[in-house]
Amino acid sequence: MSDQSQPHLRPATREDAALSALMTQLGYPTTPAEMAARLDAIFSDDNYHTLVAERDGRVVGVVGAHLCMYYEYTGLCGQIMVLVVDEQARSQGIGSLLLRGRRRLAARVWGQLGGIE
Repeated sequence: MSDQSQPHLRPATREDAALSALMTQLGYPTTPAEMAARLDAIFSDDNYHTLVAERDGRVVGVVGAHLCMYYEYTGLCGQIMVLVVDEQARSQGIGSLLLRGRRRLAARVWGQLGGIE
């Protein structure tokens, strides 16, 4: 990464419909319009949280998690629903950055709800 800036994390927005390219890389062909519609639905549910890794103005990764409750005991958990790094940006620590960001987000959001598991 010597000629590129370090990636940073931020919450995903509807303007990130270009995530369709990442979904396609995962093997789920997706158009930007389809991604925008999915993001609208996801963003309407407060139990979903989505972070993107951005470098030089370009989204190079995404992690999305869903907050849920356990059946077997009292507590909250977070299920990762998507984690992908652009194939041209892999093996550069971006996946680890996304997972650390998800953990920090979980601690902040779920801590406010009264517990983390």
